[in-house]
Amino acid sequence: MATVGSIDPESFSKMFPVLSSLENLGALSDNFGIYEIKPFKDWKDSIWKEKVFGMRLCNAGQVLEISSYCGNYPQASHVQITKIELIIRAVYSISGAPLVSQETLQKYNEMHKSQLSALDFLRLWAGNLEQLILDRLDGIYGGLQAKQERLLQGVLMCEGCGIVFTEHPADAKKLKYSLAEVLCAKCIEDPPSGHLREFDFDEPSLKQPLTSEPSFTTSSFAYTCSQCQEKFGTHEELTEHRGNCQGAT
Repeated sequence: MATVGSIDPESFSKMFPVLSSLENLGALSDNFGIYEIKPFKDWKDSIWKEKVFGMRLCNAGQVLEISSYCGNYPQASHVQITKIELIIRAVYSISGAPLVSQETLQKYNEMHKSQLSALDFLRLWAGNLEQLILDRLDGIYGGLQAKQERLLQGVLMCEGCGIVFTEHPADAKKLKYSLAEVLCAKCIEDPPSGHLREFDFDEPSLKQPLTSEPSFTTSSFAYTCSQCQEKFGTHEELTEHRGNCQGAT
């Protein structure tokens, strides 16, 4: 959860459970909203094909920061600057490692006699990316926003055909590292790429029989309290519980 002003996040959650719950509404995962995805999985000849990125969506405060930063530059450059500013905030990790650690940044500053912040350093890095790479990551960010909306609506999209289902499609397989949620039965039988190995399936969905029950919504997702292991149907319920969890005391 993002810090509100100078208020400690844990204290805020305990004192204002409803506000805290609303703050976390729409998070792509219960891991601080970080979602794992392979942005370049269709680039077959690239070593980055299997790299897993941890990405998250910027909150309202970060978007305001970006807008304010863009005000220092001509209007014509705002689109490009916004892409860079979004990406350096959205990409949390690559293969489980942060883009830049405080230790590495400190060594860089000592070596170059500079005082760059993490954001300053990442701006320099992002400015050296090929435009194609920046545009792809920006496109992934937009796809995560669409995924966030589907999550809240309780609907699922097939990666193969793009059809959006209001119920869990029969014989579909759940996906991971993808902007879509499932691969439907038709696309499993006739994969768009010609090979099912191009898709990363969520293992639990392969071991457990799938049903076509119409209750497949965000309320069916399992969230577990890390302190007491109690499970909840929604992230909001988990957030409210954390403020009163006996296992945390």
